[in-house]
Amino acid sequence: MLKLILYSFLSISLCCSAEVITANKPVNCYNVEDVAKEIKKLKEELVFSDFNIMTDDSTILFFKNEVTGTWTLFEAKDAIMCVLAYGKQNKL
Repeated sequence: MLKLILYSFLSISLCCSAEVITANKPVNCYNVEDVAKEIKKLKEELVFSDFNIMTDDSTILFFKNEVTGTWTLFEAKDAIMCVLAYGKQNKL
């Protein structure tokens, strides 16, 4: 379901013509081994992974812990993973 939602968002964002604005934002990047240790501590599991068409040869990875609701979105390339976003799902 999440994959369908992400593809829908991507297709909507690509089909609409809008002015492209480039912003440089700091992100935290780590070695894959260090990320693996932290993900294991958080008990987050890989929910979604796909090749990122917006950049060259990188992969987007989405991890989530269904029990605690924590989640992390990464962009990975070579042996480096950068945190794009993270948070905690609110229970309704």
